Amino acid sequence: MKKSKFTCFVCLLLLASLLICTAFTSAQDGTLQPRYTNIRSLTASLEISKSGCASCYGKVMLTKSTDTADLTMELQRSSDGTSWHTVKTWDTSGSGTIYLDKDWYVTSGYSYQVHITAEVYSSNGALVETAPTDSLTVNY
Repeated sequence: MKKSKFTCFVCLLLLASLLICTAFTSAQDGTLQPRYTNIRSLTASLEISKSGCASCYGKVMLTKSTDTADLTMELQRSSDGTSWHTVKTWDTSGSGTIYLDKDWYVTSGYSYQVHITAEVYSSNGALVETAPTDSLTVNY
């Protein structure tokens, strides 16, 4: 009887740990990212060349082919690393996988990041999910 209770306890403990682990998924940079319902992945990245050309990239992959999304990408800068101000905004929409890949020349002496927001709509036009994410910060 004790062995049966112990086995049951171990199984419940394993099940609980699996449920907790599936609440989040690990991103490439090691930070935890929430799982989305209608979004398979959401990516923002930024590179700045020596000449000051900021290459901004945003991508959203939807889980359902019948869904559509509006993707907004903002190039933001900060002088103190905490308050961000938008320098340039781009947007697009579509279904499946949606990309934004834009360049913009920036001024030295600031920190920069790309902030993207995806708004997902079901086939009947109802907003079903909104998700933001930021790139890593680049000092230039």
